Amino acid sequence: MVEYLKDLYENIVAFDLIYIIITLLSLIKCSRKGFVLSILEAAKWLLAYVITLILFPRIKPYVNDVIDNEYILDIILGVGIFIVVIFLILMI
Repeated sequence: MVEYLKDLYENIVAFDLIYIIITLLSLIKCSRKGFVLSILEAAKWLLAYVITLILFPRIKPYVNDVIDNEYILDIILGVGIFIVVIFLILMI
């Protein structure tokens, strides 16, 4: 058993550790707040992501000439749309 834990500790990646911490914090939050309410809150963020994916290609032609670098334009436009959408959804 000790060898198994030692191997697990040596093979853990930073991403795995971050995922475990986020999962544990979510479990603690769910136990305080309520499971259904926590699921609905997570669904709001997922909905904002999906709406951003839908709106991004439709809005991009209108702002294509604002910034010359397409990579920077994509980042700014994606983050901007997501912030506006999440703000509107969290108001509900």
